[in-house]
Amino acid sequence: MKKCAARWGCLALSTISLLFLGTIYAWSIFREPLSRLFPGWSATRLSLPFTLSIIAFCGGSVFSGRTFSRWGSGRLFALSAALLFVGFTGSALSLRPGRPDIALIALCVLYGILGGFGVGIGYNATMSTVIRWFPDHPGLASGTLLMGFGVGGLVLGGALDASIRSVGLSSTFLGSALVMAAILALDALFVKRPGPGALQGLRALAGTETAAVPDVPPSRVLRRPLFWMLCLWLIFTNAGGLLVINSAAPIAVHFGLASGMGLVVSLFNGFGRLFFGWAFDRLGSRAAFVLNSVVLLGAGVSLSLALEIRMAAPMFLGLSLVGLSYGGGPSISAPAAAAFWGTEHYAANLSLVNCALIPAALLGPVIASALQERAGGGYGSTFLMLTLLGALALGGAVLLVLRLRRLEAGGGAASPCSEGER
Repeated sequence: MKKCAARWGCLALSTISLLFLGTIYAWSIFREPLSRLFPGWSATRLSLPFTLSIIAFCGGSVFSGRTFSRWGSGRLFALSAALLFVGFTGSALSLRPGRPDIALIALCVLYGILGGFGVGIGYNATMSTVIRWFPDHPGLASGTLLMGFGVGGLVLGGALDASIRSVGLSSTFLGSALVMAAILALDALFVKRPGPGALQGLRALAGTETAAVPDVPPSRVLRRPLFWMLCLWLIFTNAGGLLVINSAAPIAVHFGLASGMGLVVSLFNGFGRLFFGWAFDRLGSRAAFVLNSVVLLGAGVSLSLALEIRMAAPMFLGLSLVGLSYGGGPSISAPAAAAFWGTEHYAANLSLVNCALIPAALLGPVIASALQERAGGGYGSTFLMLTLLGALALGGAVLLVLRLRRLEAGGGAASPCSEGER
């Protein structure tokens, strides 16, 4: 089917674009040179641009979701490219050691808010476009895309680090601005939604001539207990991941290892997105929710043990599990939004689900920095908080499973929840 064959090219190009957008998670690479350039900045100040970027990411995702049907993906990709170019270029020009307060404000506004907003727009437009091409394998499609987004910090982290050492931090920001704008311009030209004919063929390929799940608008989704349970679970899992991701490189150094070892989080972040996308397709959403929560809980236990016995092996395992769980969260929630509430309003519904990142961003990096400062640079309380969040995530997963079973019992085996309660 020639019309359906185009989806693989769309998936490949979109994965590459999300790979570059995922460099927003490489903030730990920027932290070390920034701390040398501005030695007066505390850990909390160093975390602030990253925290704001996560919050702005959610805002950009909501904006993209609300305008996707009217604007189309092309205009949204172009806007994302413009915001990222301005944000990273402005960040490069703001790094003046003699004016640390102004530099911090500029980074918060340009890298944090503009950059994060631009990434959110590009992310949502990409996910909302590509998932329509894969009604037969939504978990595989979203997992592949999110793998690119998750490993951006790892795959490009080494290049960013080498660039910083070679040409400096400002030039690295400038180069990133140019590359991301160019990639998103290609998306605007080639990543399009399937037309009515292609969409009908894709549904036939998936074995469903018509959508099996009734389409639910955002106004009704917000009134459903299932939505709030999903958001609660995402808050716990994302907060647990962000608790460590922002400080992965310093944690590795704390255990006597090279800072580059902290990138193991990015490696397993990417692998977790692909793995849990597969798990969603093969095992179902309920098993995926529980498995991801168990992984996060295991990460907290492993890192706490590593600190207690002062060994690198459980530390390496703990960082790997953090990345695995954090990467798996969006690979479960993205196809779940389509499975629970249909694809007609998917862009808007996905953006609402992604808003769970906002409280997670506050609970994660901010609390981690505060705990570390209070502990005099130690990580004991941080790892205990991670364990607690893992336990809470597991409790949230159990609530989700019970809710889905109840809705399936009332709505039939073919649907995860009945139309009236969806």
